[in-house]
Amino acid sequence: MQITAVPSKDAYIHIFNVGQDDTVTVLFPNRFTQNNFVDAQKELVFPDEAQRTIGILLRVFPPAGANKALEKIKLIATTRKIDLLKGKIREGVYQVYPGKDTALVTDLLKELSVLDESEWAETTVPYEVRK
Repeated sequence: MQITAVPSKDAYIHIFNVGQDDTVTVLFPNRFTQNNFVDAQKELVFPDEAQRTIGILLRVFPPAGANKALEKIKLIATTRKIDLLKGKIREGVYQVYPGKDTALVTDLLKELSVLDESEWAETTVPYEVRK
């Protein structure tokens, strides 16, 4: 799977995967790609060829014992550089928050609350995974 986005303004892009069980995986930025600035009208592809070459891939599959799952990609774009993750990038490629952990949502809301509505935008794209 690859994710593409084209911001209408210069923006800092944050990409999250929300699993069927509400587990949130921070896809971008990540340990290997920390610069999340994208010029206006320039296409962001994640993972791009360079990332795929070093092994960053998005593989999707339903949870154990299930034939399908409904998941979502959440993209947040900000016009100002803010650290939505507060520097919390663990040793793995992606930061994962369990569905019962509200720390990520709390942190995101705190960071976005300091911005004017004109300084950020979000979109959610649902998708279905089947065996």
